[in-house]
Amino acid sequence: MYLGPGCEDYLAGLEKDLAKKPGVPKEELERLKKEIATVRGLCLNFYIAAASEMKRRLPLTNKLFKEMSFLDPKVLLSTTNRETFPDLSTLGFHFKVSTKRYPLTPSVAFRRQLNLS
Repeated sequence: MYLGPGCEDYLAGLEKDLAKKPGVPKEELERLKKEIATVRGLCLNFYIAAASEMKRRLPLTNKLFKEMSFLDPKVLLSTTNRETFPDLSTLGFHFKVSTKRYPLTPSVAFRRQLNLS
């Protein structure tokens, strides 16, 4: 499990530093690797528990959450879904963003920037 650049660098540094020390028993290095794996497992368990609690406590059937479904990486990274990107005016209403100021859907604005429409 990836823990972010700072934590990954720190954990990799611990292992490298210990491996560089002369006379460190192989068992000590293996113990450190097991501890790092334990930390990763605990972080994963935390993320699972946090997601479960969010699912249990938040109104995920709320219209606002459905309108934000375009933030799903599967949608954002899909080239076919970009063509049908949603109109954000209803989402803007929830956050009190003026639709007069931002009237275009992102796909239309993006097409205009590229002179495609």
